[in-house]
Amino acid sequence: MKYVFSFLFFLFFIVLVGCGQGNSVGGGDQVQEPAPFYVGEIVGIDGRSLLVEGTSETYDSEQFYFRIEEDTQIVDASGEKLTLEDIRLGVEVEIWLNEEKPDIMESYPPQAYAGKIKVK
Repeated sequence: MKYVFSFLFFLFFIVLVGCGQGNSVGGGDQVQEPAPFYVGEIVGIDGRSLLVEGTSETYDSEQFYFRIEEDTQIVDASGEKLTLEDIRLGVEVEIWLNEEKPDIMESYPPQAYAGKIKVK
């Protein structure tokens, strides 16, 4: 009886592992980009800071200030590099936090460092 139970457990484990979502063989090596931290419209530009009005799935604030540093990536929807001077009021953006400075400063509106900005 002990061997039957062990065999069934082993069989269940093999089936469970076989149904997992692993990498496919022969292609599909694309790295999926994580979801943006904040999505919205630029409503203010103050030097190297953007005031964005929008939403976040992980933080509850209708507006957010994002500071832009020299290492902040700014790209358009196709991935082409842009500069801060290319950004205008009213533009829709997706923003990812700076991984080295992920802290959110508790103010109103809250502030954070942008790691990547994608202009839609």
